[in-house]
Amino acid sequence: MLAETLNFSKAAEKLFLAQPALSRHIAIIEEIMGGRLFQRTTRNVSLTPAGEAVYNAFIEILRQYDGAREQVSLLSSGQSGVLSISSPYYWTSDYTEPVIERFNEEFPQCNVKVYSCQPPEGFDNLLTKKTDLFMTLSFPKIKSQTNDAIRVFDFGRECLSAMMSSDHPLAGQGVVKPEQLNDEALVFMEEEIYEILNETVEKLLAKHGAKPCARIYSQQVDTLAYTVKKTSGVAVIPYGVRHMDRDYISFVPIEGDDFVLPMSFYYRYDNENPLIPQFLRCAAEVFANK
Repeated sequence: MLAETLNFSKAAEKLFLAQPALSRHIAIIEEIMGGRLFQRTTRNVSLTPAGEAVYNAFIEILRQYDGAREQVSLLSSGQSGVLSISSPYYWTSDYTEPVIERFNEEFPQCNVKVYSCQPPEGFDNLLTKKTDLFMTLSFPKIKSQTNDAIRVFDFGRECLSAMMSSDHPLAGQGVVKPEQLNDEALVFMEEEIYEILNETVEKLLAKHGAKPCARIYSQQVDTLAYTVKKTSGVAVIPYGVRHMDRDYISFVPIEGDDFVLPMSFYYRYDNENPLIPQFLRCAAEVFANK
């Protein structure tokens, strides 16, 4: 304050100190710094070259301190920082991007990183803390099997569809009734994480009297289209997979509310990133009426 006012009376007044007390403080600082910081006369006070150097250094220290406080405040309030999401690529445009757009409007200083993945990799990213969130289709059985460290947040709805060759008799329909899939060769994915989807599909179809004439297995979702084409089979798969964009494959939504399943974000209970609840709130708001 004295360096700014160059007046002991004014500086003491602004600091709520008596002038003798201010003089003692200045003397202590000069002793610590090892040199005179102020040139005093009966009429004037001025900074010495050493005083100017110390003053400029203190100004920079205060600037950095204020910046650090502001950054801590923003991070603690969830208004700044980084949020990472594992998102299967075929759901990015339908679900991930609309939520990110809404989130960025509200929190422009935040950075959202998206890792394109398949569900097995996405779940592993979550378990190993590589990403904060993992987006996938949700099943009641998955929810019941999640451990205490994992939480599930439903935010949207995804319909199941019949994936078939474009020349399949059902390919030109607007929707497929479940019973129309009776006696079709069903194509499933063989990776362990898809077992719940396979099980759910069979139960839903059986509920409507549709039983497969054969069960065919494809290694993973990226090989599913080729397997369907090669075998003339039908895969019951989330409608978002249509974004894999194969011109020889058609996707037709399956009729019925029981063929609509929740879309969910999975996150670790012990993850204290304050952006997680903000992002989940935005997701719920974006898909509230969809």
